[in-house]
Amino acid sequence: MHESSATAAKEVFLDPQQPIVTRTDAQGKITYANPAFVAISGFTHAELIGQPHSLVRHPDMPKEAFNDLWATLRRNRPWRGLVKNRTKDGGFYWVEAYVTPLFRHKQCVGYMSVRSAPDRDEVAACERLYAEVRAGRAAFPATATREPWSMLQWLAG
Repeated sequence: MHESSATAAKEVFLDPQQPIVTRTDAQGKITYANPAFVAISGFTHAELIGQPHSLVRHPDMPKEAFNDLWATLRRNRPWRGLVKNRTKDGGFYWVEAYVTPLFRHKQCVGYMSVRSAPDRDEVAACERLYAEVRAGRAAFPATATREPWSMLQWLAG
C-alpha cells in the first residue's frame, strides 16, 4: 500500500478451504455471490447483487490487468491471474482468479469467477510486477502471448 504504517489498510486472507465464486452478466454486473465472497468482501449480499464487479477493484491493480482480462474474455477464452481486491472497509485480499465465459445457445451470457488462496511467494512477485507496470517500467504479460494458466509460471520465471 501507499499509506503510512499507522493508517495502512488491513490485509485479510482467504480461507484455502473456501474458494470465492461470483457470476456476472455480460456487462460485468454481479448476479451471484457465494457466502465466502460476501464474507471476505465485507459487503452484504444485497449490496453486491446488480453492482459491477469492479466494486471490489483495488486501486493497486494495474488497469492493464483488467484490459487483458476483458480482451481475453471477449475472445471467449478463460483468464487466470493474481488479483488484489479491496474490502468494503478499505482492507484488501489477494486471490488467484480463474474467470471463464458462460454460454447459452452459443452466446456469451456472462462470466464465472472462481478464486482461491494464492501462494504468498507469487503474491510477493505479483506486487513487484504490478508496481513496475503501474510505474510504466514493465508490461503486463498479455494472455494473447501466453496460456491463461501460465501467468503464475511466468511470475516465477
